Amino acid sequence: MTKKSKSGPTRREFDRVEGELYLARSRITEQDKKIHELRRELYEIAPYEIRELLDIYSVPIDGKPYAWEREAIARIVANTHGTAPSGQWNISSSDRAPCPLCHGTPDSQAGGYALPLGLERHLGGFGTIQRCPVLRAAIDLVLDRLKRIKHNPGSLESRLSRSNDELRAKRVSTDPEVEGE
Repeated sequence: MTKKSKSGPTRREFDRVEGELYLARSRITEQDKKIHELRRELYEIAPYEIRELLDIYSVPIDGKPYAWEREAIARIVANTHGTAPSGQWNISSSDRAPCPLCHGTPDSQAGGYALPLGLERHLGGFGTIQRCPVLRAAIDLVLDRLKRIKHNPGSLESRLSRSNDELRAKRVSTDPEVEGE
């Protein structure tokens, strides 16, 4: 048994704790990679046309990801076409559609979310409506990407993102129609 000195832990205790810390960091890194892969797979569930509307790589590195989220929701809702509800029990007269990302519908409405407000609330997770897991995964991918770029400014991903931001800024300054992209 090792004696504890009055000045602190022994070298053996320190080495043991350091080893445990290394293992814990390794496990966290491994779990982060798995979470990223799961988010990517969930995002890939969405049809290609919808993923184009999301365009998770279009967020400027110094941009505001939540402004991008609001714009993505608006693009998705604008490109979603519903059908008029049928049946005598349907009290709503607005068009309805399932979520184009996760294909979910509210429990009480088999036809889908009311357009546009119901779908906006589902995509944004407002109120008591369950948030779309595919959009949540896309947002998390954007935030992960921005975090990686911020913490590693010399990486290839960071340099490419800065180049894309510069090209986008040049296009906007020379072509006023590009601002709506």
